[in-house]
Amino acid sequence: MDVLPEEVDNSDNENDDDRPPPSRTGPIPDEIDSDDDEPVPVLLSQPQQPRQIAISSQMPQVDRDRAILLEIADKYEKFGITRANELLQLYNLDYTIDTDLKSDLGMVVVNNQTNKATVVFRGTIPYYRDDLVFDVQLYLNSHGSHDQQRRARELLHRADDKYIVEACTGYSKGGAHCLDFAGGINVDSTIFNPAFARDQYWNTSIFGQRETSQQNVGFFDQINPFSHLYSWANSINNMREGGYRNKINVYRTQYDPVSAGLKLVDHRSHPNVNVNTILPTNINVHEIDNFYDRRH
Repeated sequence: MDVLPEEVDNSDNENDDDRPPPSRTGPIPDEIDSDDDEPVPVLLSQPQQPRQIAISSQMPQVDRDRAILLEIADKYEKFGITRANELLQLYNLDYTIDTDLKSDLGMVVVNNQTNKATVVFRGTIPYYRDDLVFDVQLYLNSHGSHDQQRRARELLHRADDKYIVEACTGYSKGGAHCLDFAGGINVDSTIFNPAFARDQYWNTSIFGQRETSQQNVGFFDQINPFSHLYSWANSINNMREGGYRNKINVYRTQYDPVSAGLKLVDHRSHPNVNVNTILPTNINVHEIDNFYDRRH
């Protein structure tokens, strides 16, 4: 026989007066444990990762600053040093751009407090034909012979000759340059929504052993997307064979198609790689301003 609500025995509850009044639409809510921490946002990264980021505001400030530097590198190429310096001031970034190391692929900035350098590789500029050709070759796994590869490597080594380089950072296409060459000078990378070729996971430059590697790829394999996904999965899971010298910290937005293959990375087999997935704040999930608070 069902017990009517007024007949429920509440004799065990010593603090009835402290409980909230019953809801008209449901039962009395459970007591809240005051010792519990505040609710944490749902995290979207793979469970095997050591740390996950749910929203961009949870990113370390140094990585948010690097995302801003990538935006500035884009404006530096499009509009020149004056606009780039205005943005450094707007975002209160204590860096100086080394104009002697100017490159159409990015820039080298020097931390005014530490005098250490960061190499910044911008993303694709849609109306730059050279960028678009590189992107196509990257997808087809034939980018190794493109001249941007030589120039990217040269910029990193020139910076390394002049400064102590503390980081390489890249966005989209620029992330591919970091993957290819940062290991060659034993520099950690922070990359955002990176584009990448399947061969970059076989490329021993990621393991810090050599800086170029290409395999002969058949035409059918080049145009077959399923072949690419299969190769990515195979090569990513074999990264453990080479061992790493440099750390690679990846930030990607949920649903970003360009960096989707990086979800296959298994941190347990190569713990120097962190893949963090965050919620996008821009309708364009690939844009770099998903990773910082835009002011301009």
